[in-house]
Amino acid sequence: MEDQFEWKAEIKFKGTAADFAGLAESIAKLPIEIHIPEWAQRPRHLAGCMPIPIDVLLGEDYLKKITEGMPQLRIKYIRDIYGGIRTPHLHLKDNIVLLDRARFKTVVAQVAHDLAARRVERIEDYVGVMNKVGHLADEPVPI
Repeated sequence: MEDQFEWKAEIKFKGTAADFAGLAESIAKLPIEIHIPEWAQRPRHLAGCMPIPIDVLLGEDYLKKITEGMPQLRIKYIRDIYGGIRTPHLHLKDNIVLLDRARFKTVVAQVAHDLAARRVERIEDYVGVMNKVGHLADEPVPI
């Protein structure tokens, strides 16, 4: 019998970009496989999980205003490990801009508004438009 064993856990990181770089360097050296179930359905990483780049969707002037004074950082991604920053943020060029909850709420509202408007322009059928918009209501609406 070998003296090797298998151990499995979920890792949740909280720290600075420098701390994350150290973690990434350490993990890259280990004989491990990593699986994040919620990323399994995505064919590739889309920064911010958007098929439309955020600067194209919202415009540079809006983004400049919403990111003003917010912390910016760069991280070294861990190759072949699909995970994601859970803190509200935006990917702008090579930077990650962390957002407070109030600004994040504003960005999400604006993104939802713009995507819904694009859908209305592209699809004439009422049900085709509203079915997807309805998915944004994650809580039952009281009758």
